[in-house]
Amino acid sequence: MCPCCGGKLIDVPVLVMHGIDTWPALAAGSRAIAAHLPTSTLAPVPGEQHSTTADVLAAALRAFIKEN
Repeated sequence: MCPCCGGKLIDVPVLVMHGIDTWPALAAGSRAIAAHLPTSTLAPVPGEQHSTTADVLAAALRAFIKEN
């Protein structure tokens, strides 16, 4: 049982992303979230900061959906 979400476990695939060139605290937050979600995939995005384009997100989402 998960204490942080009232006992409800997340049992679906979760994609956690951050730009490799983003602020260190934001990247650390993404890693922490991924570490607490057993069904997560952490995907650092090369060449991106905190903001990105729809094309970059769409490619990552298509790959994630294909794998899951």
